[in-house]
Amino acid sequence: MKINLQAFCRSLNAAEERETVPFTQCNSYLIEHIIRPYLSSKKILVRDIDFERFDLDDVHDLYHIFEERDRVEWKLRQLAERAWKLQPQARSVRSFC
Repeated sequence: MKINLQAFCRSLNAAEERETVPFTQCNSYLIEHIIRPYLSSKKILVRDIDFERFDLDDVHDLYHIFEERDRVEWKLRQLAERAWKLQPQARSVRSFC
């Protein structure tokens, strides 16, 4: 497997930055009162959750978004593992500036 590191780095620099979870597609109550506090390692008490502010479909939407994020993360981990195992090789011809 050959990797052109210069092209790879250019592609990473050109990549659009965006949130890993498209929160705009989710119920805002779940995001602000459940997900963000949970991701910040804050305690969430069941008695503080307003179950009237969301329904089961909202929870399913969040589940699918996180499932997709996990799939992408798994693919990136596979790529990283392969990259770490690569042995550097010298070019067969000289290149001059």
